[in-house]
Amino acid sequence: MFKGFNLKFDDASDFSTRLITQYGALSERFRTRKLDARSHISSYLKNGAVDARKLQSDWFAAVKADVFISHSHADEALAMALGAALEYKFDLRCFIDSCVWGNSDELLKEIDNEFCLRPSKETYDYDKRNRSTSHVHMMLQGALTKMIDHTECVIFLNTPQSMVTGTGLTQESQTASPWIYAEVLATKVIRKQQPKREIEGHRKSAMESEAAVYDSVPAFYHDLDLQHLTLLRSHEVERWLRSGERGLKALDYLYLM
Repeated sequence: MFKGFNLKFDDASDFSTRLITQYGALSERFRTRKLDARSHISSYLKNGAVDARKLQSDWFAAVKADVFISHSHADEALAMALGAALEYKFDLRCFIDSCVWGNSDELLKEIDNEFCLRPSKETYDYDKRNRSTSHVHMMLQGALTKMIDHTECVIFLNTPQSMVTGTGLTQESQTASPWIYAEVLATKVIRKQQPKREIEGHRKSAMESEAAVYDSVPAFYHDLDLQHLTLLRSHEVERWLRSGERGLKALDYLYLM
């Protein structure tokens, strides 16, 4: 990763609606990229143990991308529309995890149905489910962190769906999504890598650095430090989309805005 952006959508702006309207049809192609080379959980068994390396390779395989779009599950349509706009306008490869990887909840259900049911087959064993959830979530988090590390630019979609306000718990920015919390934290702590190409006019300062919530479970609000992400407004994205640049030069234009 080289640079991260906090894309804040202005309440008074209809940019998100126009983005979905204009690029909604193109964004559907993201769904066709979902990796379907997944096998039944039994195919990953070897000597009574699960081959986690092969499981992660099939369900959360690394893909090549220029831009990682971090978003709330509720903002998937917006993330796909932004990704479609960046690919159409700039020929930039965008990564949206829900459109590429197998759903971790689907994988968990398959594992739990195979290994975690009680003898009655009506309920799950609590301890076994905790262990299976830990393994799957660690594989997913590891894969997400690797993708962020290998992607040059990260754009966090700061919307009412991804952020929590007015909780009364703290004055800090918060999120109820553990995945958003983990992704933004990763952008703060992983190494920053200067692109090998020359960025014209680049300044040294440029190097600065969803799981569903069920009714029976209280929401966990995580403090979200966004100070290390460069603030990006929707009108600036519109100007960027009009720049006429292509490929990685489009990212260079964004960095120098």
